[in-house]
Amino acid sequence: LYGYYRWSPDGTQIAFLDSQEHRLLATDVWGSAPVVLAENLALLYPPAWSPDGTEIAYVTPTDAMNNNNQVMAIYAVPAPINGETGGPRLVATFEQSVGCGGGSSDPADALRERQVGYMGNALTFTWLNDGSILFSNHCSGLGLARLDLTTGVTDVVLPDAARVALSPDQGRIAGIVFDANRQSTSLVVADLRGGAPQVVALDFLPDQVAWAADGASLYASSRTLIEWVGDPTSGSPAAGEYDVHLWQVDPATGAAQALAQHTAHSIGTLTAAPAGTGLIYTVIGSARDTVTGLENDQIIPPTTWLYYLDLTGQIIE
Repeated sequence: LYGYYRWSPDGTQIAFLDSQEHRLLATDVWGSAPVVLAENLALLYPPAWSPDGTEIAYVTPTDAMNNNNQVMAIYAVPAPINGETGGPRLVATFEQSVGCGGGSSDPADALRERQVGYMGNALTFTWLNDGSILFSNHCSGLGLARLDLTTGVTDVVLPDAARVALSPDQGRIAGIVFDANRQSTSLVVADLRGGAPQVVALDFLPDQVAWAADGASLYASSRTLIEWVGDPTSGSPAAGEYDVHLWQVDPATGAAQALAQHTAHSIGTLTAAPAGTGLIYTVIGSARDTVTGLENDQIIPPTTWLYYLDLTGQIIE
């Protein structure tokens, strides 16, 4: 159960998590055997490389509580050199609101959570170039804070936003704002250097978001329910089939260009391709066949597709 891959700043090493053993590992582009750097990690936070690439930070839970918040510890370990590793150092602590739990009767949701986090909300944990750390301060991924490692001060950046994407120059963030029922309401862009967050007016409800490689535009997905197969309130497996769209959005005006359409469960990850050559994204198929197959004692898992969208609009599956 490897995942949460993060490249080093120079692109020569990659850190990742073993979700079964709660471990941090790393390897390199030369094919070296993975080395274990730390254990007892908090599973839903990815590793974060220091801006100079010499250390890898990670989050581990502590036994301490403050009111209803769990105290989480940030440690950093030296990046491995020729397979040689070093011990961790305590960087800082922060408080995480707790109270997450429950699941879904839709088997495709399990694939989605493997890719983009609990309830579709990937937890943010990034070591910024200015030395601060940007992180999700709730276990659901709803809420974004910034920790100044010099002063130890934590400021809430976006209290009601999740699924946050950091611009290539690390100057701005884009996220999805949710209401009290945890329903997507709007796309918001905030400047990390100051100023009030700006709501981007869209003609659709955004689901996932990512920056284009040049930082001038955003990619966003949307999903509209077509029908349910089975009863999602019964506790038995049920599948939602959605009209899924991929858009390119001007964050200044909200103007959106439709790029692709799929009948599926959702779009999972959105990643700008190297050197601004397009977009790489995943589509998680509906679990319709999974649910109907169970009636005949057949196991038909939902499928995930990987797509490449180039700058001419051509899509390669």
